[in-house]
Amino acid sequence: TTGSVENLDLINSAKADIAFVQAGIIDSTDNEKVESLASVYYEPLWIFYKNNGYTIEYIVELINKKVSIGINGSGTQYLVIQMLIDNGITTDNTELVSFSSEDSKEKLLSGEIDAMFLVSSPKSETVAELLSDPSIELLNLKRVKAYNQKYTFLRSLKLHEGTIDLYKNLPSENKNLLATTANLVCKKGLNDELVRIFLK
Repeated sequence: TTGSVENLDLINSAKADIAFVQAGIIDSTDNEKVESLASVYYEPLWIFYKNNGYTIEYIVELINKKVSIGINGSGTQYLVIQMLIDNGITTDNTELVSFSSEDSKEKLLSGEIDAMFLVSSPKSETVAELLSDPSIELLNLKRVKAYNQKYTFLRSLKLHEGTIDLYKNLPSENKNLLATTANLVCKKGLNDELVRIFLK
């Protein structure tokens, strides 16, 4: 699928029994049909931008730039749109585009876009490639605690120097990140024995 939003739609329409859904996607209207089984792992939100000789520390600084926010139906896009709106960024003042993570990476490297958002594992090849490219910077996010309080499904994480690659020293300095969780959910009424097996 394209991601969490589509996964949740499949559960709600009874076209799937169980799915991975990013935290923050499920709201009160979904509770009648969906049951959360477990939070499985953290997925950091990565904000990469083109290194043009200046440092970006706040999301609001992306105003008037061309920014990839993830493909339609993805949990990345769902999360990012909320955060951008709260930072005063809309399609009226910023060019927001919907590309896959691979396309976003290529367009960022070539200079076709200025920044990209990505929700992905720290083991992602895309993350490692962008961190190792001197023309790209990872946004060291200010106010992570504020985001943590505003969006209760997010957690603030510190990515320590060298965590991704000790030999290449990636990242080259400590970075503040936000992370969501990947949740395993199922449609309500799913057989208890199947639930037990999935959880195992």
